[in-house]
Amino acid sequence: MSEEKVAYVYRLGETGIYKVGKTTDLERRERAFDTILTEERVLHAKIETTDHTAVENFMKERLQAHRWLDGKGNDLYKAEREIVDAVIEAAHRFNAETLPRMAEAKKLVKLQADGRVLMPGDVERALHRELLMWRQREAIAQQEIERIKAELMLVMQAASQLDGIATFKNKLTPSLDQA
Repeated sequence: MSEEKVAYVYRLGETGIYKVGKTTDLERRERAFDTILTEERVLHAKIETTDHTAVENFMKERLQAHRWLDGKGNDLYKAEREIVDAVIEAAHRFNAETLPRMAEAKKLVKLQADGRVLMPGDVERALHRELLMWRQREAIAQQEIERIKAELMLVMQAASQLDGIATFKNKLTPSLDQA
């Protein structure tokens, strides 16, 4: 029996909560869900893929701001159906178009450079400009992440947890007495 790699999205009844995950055995996963769920489980999307981890992570990253924080459970997201559907559509495109291109590009890493110098055209310049714009957004996002983390740390002080949000991890760094 061959394993079918699948990334999935389940809708939990009419709660507006969605479960995102991956499996190689959807039937077994459904049986496990049936033992713990109190809401009707509806398969909202199933994406067959060669890399179910990448597709699952793609969806989770795009839904991150919608993580459901009001109860127990992992990988749960509360969002309008249109938002979830747009993420699923993007995940289908990622699976069909981007993943194969990434795999093809990964193979090129093993090639020996042949010494040629290529001259960029308009397409390559536009891609480079787009890359620079995304790097700038990433840098700004990282700065904002650090600001928010500092604010949360100041709220927590020496508390062990900010329930459902953060855990305090004390890192003692031994100092060396030079004397």
